[in-house]
Amino acid sequence: MWLEWLLPSARGKFDPDRDVRLLAIAAYADLNLKNYEAARERAFEVLKRADEIADRALLECAFSYVNFSWLCADQCAESVKFFSDYIERHPNESAAYHQRAIALWYFGQSQAAVDDFSRALELNPHERMVLSSRGQALVDCGKYD
Repeated sequence: MWLEWLLPSARGKFDPDRDVRLLAIAAYADLNLKNYEAARERAFEVLKRADEIADRALLECAFSYVNFSWLCADQCAESVKFFSDYIERHPNESAAYHQRAIALWYFGQSQAAVDDFSRALELNPHERMVLSSRGQALVDCGKYD
């Protein structure tokens, strides 16, 4: 991949500001190339450095890339397990609830997805995508009020 020479493994050291962004870009490129496992591994590298990431949007991208890599490979159960384990360790991470909700919804568990979308909104009430997704999952549950 054209980005390989920029990544920390090629340079032998890690610069958080620069390299986390490059790992996320490489994960996105891998997703577009349908290299789901490689994308997931790069996104995991970003998530391992969550405490070093000042840009919240970058962290949310990494969560979505992990989820997308499993959903596209029809490995929904793995995604639910990963996010469940992550939530156990980080119970206030709204993005993890959001992504687990997407996986649950995709897995056909609409009510469980509504519960996770609701928890994500409790933690981050201004997230429009979560609110919209929650509404769609509620419709799937037959709750129109």
